[in-house]
Amino acid sequence: MSGSSEFAVEMRGISKRFGDNVALDGVDFDVRAGEIHALLGENGAGKSTLMNVLFGLHTPDGGRITIHGVPSAISSPQDAAAAGIGMVHQHFRLVPTLTAAENIALGLAGQRLVRPKELHQIDERLRLLSSEFGLEVPTDRLVWQMSVGDRQRLEILRALYHEARILIFDEPTAVLTPAESDAFVGQMRSLADAGRSIVVITHHLHEVMEGSDRITVLRHGQKVGEVTPSATSVRALAEMMVGAEAAGRVVRRETRPERMAEDVVLRVDDVRADSLSGAVGVAGVDLEVRAGEVVGVAGVEGNGQVELEGVIVGTVQPRSGAVVIMGADLTNDPPSVRMAHGLSVIPSDRYRSGVIDSWSVERNLALLNIGDRPFARRGRINHRSVREHAHRLIGDFSVKATPVTTVSSLSGGHAQRVVLARCLDSDPRVLLAAQPTRGLDVGAAAFVRQSLLDQADRGVGVLVVSSDLDELLEVADRVVVMYRGLIVGSWTNPGEFRAQIGEAMGGAAAAEVPA
Repeated sequence: MSGSSEFAVEMRGISKRFGDNVALDGVDFDVRAGEIHALLGENGAGKSTLMNVLFGLHTPDGGRITIHGVPSAISSPQDAAAAGIGMVHQHFRLVPTLTAAENIALGLAGQRLVRPKELHQIDERLRLLSSEFGLEVPTDRLVWQMSVGDRQRLEILRALYHEARILIFDEPTAVLTPAESDAFVGQMRSLADAGRSIVVITHHLHEVMEGSDRITVLRHGQKVGEVTPSATSVRALAEMMVGAEAAGRVVRRETRPERMAEDVVLRVDDVRADSLSGAVGVAGVDLEVRAGEVVGVAGVEGNGQVELEGVIVGTVQPRSGAVVIMGADLTNDPPSVRMAHGLSVIPSDRYRSGVIDSWSVERNLALLNIGDRPFARRGRINHRSVREHAHRLIGDFSVKATPVTTVSSLSGGHAQRVVLARCLDSDPRVLLAAQPTRGLDVGAAAFVRQSLLDQADRGVGVLVVSSDLDELLEVADRVVVMYRGLIVGSWTNPGEFRAQIGEAMGGAAAAEVPA
């Protein structure tokens, strides 16, 4: 049954509360057939909640949804699939030890065990869809053997296999190389040209400007604007999302000889370490960071960056090689000794390694020194000192919280500010920032990046590990690329070599560019 409407999706007056929190406050949103509609907003703005309502993961408290003109009550992902809606999540929902066809077979509701002949038929249908939409996937491989881009394309093919006409993408380019991101924009256009309706949730504003037909911005659970790319700019979108003041650009420093001393504050010598996940470890990395320098480590996730982070922090024991911090060989020393020598860390997983989310902000801010003065005296915690310390850092780092607020109730951006505040309050000499702005909106990301640059201006050696190449080009004096556990290229003045760096991230041979 189909109604008469110009829209494939109409969402009118959608409201949703979680306890006292108003996540959506009467939001209107719609998508036409053959249209790419980008949905923007800072963390907590309501964009994921809105799409989870459309996909049946949340039941709205108010409002109505129509699909192709027909009123629809979508109360589960199964209802959404029946209505022709598919969602490709940021974290892929694939079984790594199965093939493409076997993963598709898992989603065939009510099916008995699929026979080899039927798997072959699924495989053939995937190949036809792959050819039709330019979504090439090596269907003869197990998922764990596929690249990140292959896995994403398989997720799209799975939605198409189930005849989705409306596709929702949640941060689709977050873990892709620049070349894969560019290809993805083309793939979205191919899908739209074939009549599919596309919704994209993203923080990458340049991709929105290049790849979307219409843009809706949410803020604090309300719709604040709807524009077309031709009628706006990256700067204007950022201001719509977070306000003019918060959207301020990062102040990029000029490279000055006096700022980057010759002192090497961090040195990694021919380090080799096993993988934490059974994939790629560290296969012989040499790396130096000087005082006042920002060095960026680029690469698609899963190429040894997490293991390198662990080796530097002291949570992963290398099989060989050395880690030297402030002139001291600390290869076999625990994290506490490394921190005593001036190392400070913003970990890649803020919730697993950066904070204890069930604790208050004040306890997290004092976490590393809770047994020392002024936080403790004669074995007893000085709660007044802990609270005063928290008040100061909350103000300095603009954390939207009180000292007694639990970290679990904070947005990702403000949880990261808590990590950053504690990290920088230790007066570091070496700062390791791993994926420091992952999942943050433009305002929070700009604050974190500016903080990293400010530390370098103080003479701190800063190592930034990030899968976001644009972030590294914005802050780094030098960028190296990790691929399959190795450093495969190094570029000074990296902004001039974006294409080469992107190719190296994808595995292309990279020539060393002299500093």
